[in-house]
Amino acid sequence: MAVIYSVGHSNRGGRAFIELLQRHDVELVADVRRRPISRFAHFSQEELTSLLHEHGIDYVHLEPLGAFREEGYEAWMQTRTWQQAYRELVVLARRQTAAFMCAERLPQQCHRRYIARRLAMDGWRVVHLIDGSAAQATLDM
Repeated sequence: MAVIYSVGHSNRGGRAFIELLQRHDVELVADVRRRPISRFAHFSQEELTSLLHEHGIDYVHLEPLGAFREEGYEAWMQTRTWQQAYRELVVLARRQTAAFMCAERLPQQCHRRYIARRLAMDGWRVVHLIDGSAAQATLDM
């Protein structure tokens, strides 16, 4: 069973975020925020991309997987645009150890739970990286 990670950047420092990704051998971060900005400068797209690349981790922004949709996220998931971005995430995650990322630390508090459920339905083992010592599988949610 293929594994994919889910992570929220939360208020972590850049070093702590990189260490968390490295602990799980993450090679690619798929940013699933609709707007890749943050009040923590190191998590805004340009700085995050640089930080990741400095540590040999690739970055891609998959805006269509981002939240805050007028029709609601579950309805948005039914659109062709969401489906295409989801397929792109799957293709990328088959090539490299990947983590899809948004801002919230806990997946229960954000749209990552919907992406994770779809991945699990499609046969993926989704592991949510909570902090340095805690991870939880989608089935536990």
